[in-house]
Amino acid sequence: MHSTTSQDSHKLNRTLMAWSINIPEPVLFFLVMAVATTHMAHAADPDIASDFILPPNVTSDLINGNFFTFTALRQAVDPDGISTFSVVKATVAEFPALDGQSVSYAVLLYPPGSVNPPHAHPRSAELLLLTGGYLEVGFVDTTNKLYTQTLQP
Repeated sequence: MHSTTSQDSHKLNRTLMAWSINIPEPVLFFLVMAVATTHMAHAADPDIASDFILPPNVTSDLINGNFFTFTALRQAVDPDGISTFSVVKATVAEFPALDGQSVSYAVLLYPPGSVNPPHAHPRSAELLLLTGGYLEVGFVDTTNKLYTQTLQP
């Protein structure tokens, strides 16, 4: 019985050896890196597939230059100054041409002595235009480094 088991084991080893593949180490490393790189390349965000996105129930024959023009920010310019905090926005809700463009705009009007509390908006940007007074601004990057600046008109 012992010899039968030994013969079976020998046959199994020969079968496994016939199926094994001897790949040199550098070639194996290259294959593993190629597969890993290929998978990383597929992890990116998709490209924007169109120039703009039409709102529901709007056909392209109705689109003209007015669709791409937003004039509501004009109300943010008040030559007499402001007495209360107010916000004028240009987001997809107010300006449908922004859909799919990864951009929005907001004008925050602060009366003198106001404070904008610390806030977060990860992976986005903020553009500030100061028309009077001064403003202390800053942000913290992903390595927790603080950048500050005093803005003046």
